[in-house]
Amino acid sequence: MQRKTSFFQRFYVAICLVFFYLPILVTMIFSFNSSKSLTRFTGFSMRWYTELLHNTEVSKAVYVSVTIAILATVISTVLGTITAIGLSKSRKVLKETLLNINNLPILNPDIVTAIGLMLLFSSLGFRKGYFTMLLAHISFCTPYVIISVYPKVRSLDPNLANAAMDLGATRSRR
Repeated sequence: MQRKTSFFQRFYVAICLVFFYLPILVTMIFSFNSSKSLTRFTGFSMRWYTELLHNTEVSKAVYVSVTIAILATVISTVLGTITAIGLSKSRKVLKETLLNINNLPILNPDIVTAIGLMLLFSSLGFRKGYFTMLLAHISFCTPYVIISVYPKVRSLDPNLANAAMDLGATRSRR
């Protein structure tokens, strides 16, 4: 019985993987198609990639996306790590309250959070653009950093700060 179950489990996983990755594979193959057809492959060509590279609007969009991603990642990592360190040293009631509040953006669908942030920025009179997009991405990423870093910070030896102070670190640097 266990052998049959194992076979069916593996078969089910294989079918799921094919279902999820086959459309991506087909899209990748047809991105090298020389014609505009999405149903008939007429020949191998790099035409669409060269047009993509020469399109200035797409280049600007890629630049904005990459810079937003890098800045949001760095800022979220710093904010999330500082928050995780602060939570590890705070009282239990405050810690649990803030961790529960931190879970709300994670549990909330991203589109709901995005619309809420857009309404917040509009009501505060912010002009929607690069800065508001960056703030929105930081607010999306920071809860995940806190969730990831907090258990590691909590598991650190509490005597580590005392050892750092013995070696000359000030209170602000420990």
